Amino acid sequence: NMRFNLCPRPTKANWTYQDVKSSAYTTTFSVGQKAGVAARILSRYYTSHKVVATVYVFRNADNSIVHTCFTEQRWGDMWNQGDGAFDIPSLPENSGSYKMDIYIDGALAYQTNIKIK
Repeated sequence: NMRFNLCPRPTKANWTYQDVKSSAYTTTFSVGQKAGVAARILSRYYTSHKVVATVYVFRNADNSIVHTCFTEQRWGDMWNQGDGAFDIPSLPENSGSYKMDIYIDGALAYQTNIKIK
């Protein structure tokens, strides 16, 4: 079980979950804006040296994939006492409404609707 909150990407290098106030959580971004994910594991977890891919998939109203991006990181480096902070490498370049899926190590971890204006 995990909780995900989207936010504007903080300018601080190596930002953490605690660097983002809940009032900053949003699903609306401007064209060209950098975004991040503040995440929290809600159950017991184990650290590992395994490298996992985090894949971001964006779909339009027709459910067609219009943008994808990914990162790779060691599982144990992704979390600090159950808290994680991830930079989304890029968002769709055009304004509109999108469905965003986040896959971690091949498993769907989170889905939400976002708006780019």
